Amino acid sequence: MHLKTFSLNTCFLSILAVISESFQTDLTPNTWVKRDVTTQGNGNKIDHCLTDPCLGHGTCINRSDRYQCICSPRYSGNNCEKDNGGCDPARNPCQNNGRCELDESGNYACYCDSLHTGIHCETPVSNRICDSVPPPCLSGGTCHPLLSEQLYECICLPGYRGRHCEVSPSDVIIDCTANPCLNGGICVNDGSGTSVCNCSEGFGGDLCQVDLLTSSGPGVTSCSVNPCLNNGTCIPDAASEKQVSCHCMKGYEGNHCELASSPVNLSNTTAMDCGDGEDCFTVPPPNQTSTRGAATTNSLMSNIGGCAARPCRNNGTCATLQGGSNFSCTCQPGYTGTLCEEDINECETGAKDVCNYGICVNTNGSYQCFCRPGFAGDHCDVDFDECLSYPCFNGATCQNKINGFTCVCAPGYTGKECSININECESSPCLHGATCIDEVATFSCVCPKGLTGRLCETNIDDCESGPCLNGGICKDLLNNYSCNCQNTGYSGLHCELNIDDCAPNPCKNGAHCVDKVKDFQCECYPGYTGKTCADDI
Repeated sequence: MHLKTFSLNTCFLSILAVISESFQTDLTPNTWVKRDVTTQGNGNKIDHCLTDPCLGHGTCINRSDRYQCICSPRYSGNNCEKDNGGCDPARNPCQNNGRCELDESGNYACYCDSLHTGIHCETPVSNRICDSVPPPCLSGGTCHPLLSEQLYECICLPGYRGRHCEVSPSDVIIDCTANPCLNGGICVNDGSGTSVCNCSEGFGGDLCQVDLLTSSGPGVTSCSVNPCLNNGTCIPDAASEKQVSCHCMKGYEGNHCELASSPVNLSNTTAMDCGDGEDCFTVPPPNQTSTRGAATTNSLMSNIGGCAARPCRNNGTCATLQGGSNFSCTCQPGYTGTLCEEDINECETGAKDVCNYGICVNTNGSYQCFCRPGFAGDHCDVDFDECLSYPCFNGATCQNKINGFTCVCAPGYTGKECSININECESSPCLHGATCIDEVATFSCVCPKGLTGRLCETNIDDCESGPCLNGGICKDLLNNYSCNCQNTGYSGLHCELNIDDCAPNPCKNGAHCVDKVKDFQCECYPGYTGKTCADDI
């Protein structure tokens, strides 16, 4: 679309003509340029941003003959006039599960998880270490990349811990005196200090607590439900997406690691009688709390033989105390409570910098940080180096900034990415009608004939070769010269023709005229004399 407007400024008696041409550039998705060829009668420069053409929805950059609108993420168009919407859940502008937040001005910002970055969380964080062989995370742990190729985090399966999930869970202790076997299982004590639960058909687990037909039997096609018992590792079948297998810990076997191949340790604890056949727990004074990365230990007393019934929830570790009747739960990070039953809201603990440059969202047993654009990492504390994608062109130097970058352009280039070649001919530097040729960081002038110099400012001296003859005076012109033959006796373009002084017949009485330079001579007949033979003897 071409928009042409003309207006008359009567106050200053000058005509202001503005011809506007709008076009979209390929610099960035939200960048529009409005090109104005502006002239004013008094020759003053015009501030194209004076009237706020970007409508307050972007940054206006004034150019010599145009303005440029750098629109905020929400807006686009020549003048940032198109509202693309805010954080509408039906049309979330943030990709890859990014969290959209509105600021006071109505613009939005996308807060990305640790695996993505960019204005709309559109750029995956590059990391090769998670793809290495062997993988860095052991025991079936999942490797999550962070920003740098050397940064990653291992998400361990339940019961495992350590930087690489290398620490195994503790052995399970079973006490037959409390009859801990569930679902009809029978506890067998061989009298040598070991015992196991012999489960009924269809059940498994240390205490027969897992229904194999529903939890890990036929129909289980994904490791997401973790059908492997006793901390076994679930392995997808490479030949079939609908089959899984279990890699069992030492001491266990079976399709689901549900069978103990060798008896496990037994503790000779004594059950506590609470009366009326009821189970009872005695909770000591206040529970400890923790933040992420620390554990919580709580003590209690049970009538079912300490840890035999696995009272600690959310993978808490149970320790039998005081002869076997008492136990304590050491909670996994993110949980608290007597039985580790309470989720800690890390976002409300008051700990500083839990999500440095992002928004904290509490999850079960943990939390997740949604990072502001330009930041990544589990705690949004890693400044994403936008220069890693080499956004600057034409030899420019990239300087990383918070949520952005700056390109220091090489001479002759401009623009956010230094992708625009500056037109040095824009100011019409060549004189006398010479043709200007734009080059990188410079220009050249093709001069008309008769002119020379960098700007064609010098008139070539056409008289230097002495073209005028016979004393003619040479006058240099533009790509030419003229010869003044006055008082030389000669004429012609170069004063090369001797003027015929005999042409007017100056000689009288039939005398013969002889032409000379600026003169003539009369050859008189006898009886005559004088310059023109006009006198009688």
